[in-house]
Amino acid sequence: MITTVDKYQGQQNDYILLSLVRTKTVGHIRDVRRLVVALSRARLGLYVFARVSLFQNCYELSNAFKLVMQRPRTLCLIAVIFQYV
Repeated sequence: MITTVDKYQGQQNDYILLSLVRTKTVGHIRDVRRLVVALSRARLGLYVFARVSLFQNCYELSNAFKLVMQRPRTLCLIAVIFQYV
């Protein structure tokens, strides 16, 4: 399912892919409430794709940004092939 942060409030999913790569300015995600919704909807895994240089200097998001940057920054994808008998 592809949706927006605003439409996803109150819902959860096992894994969330949060894409902020096409963002040229911090814009609406500068609202901490939206960021909280975006970062708190995943039960098992949250993957954030963003330009570090854009968010590291945003005062409103500095605390959240520091927490996100403490997490591993690489994503390893492993192909798994299932054989059904």
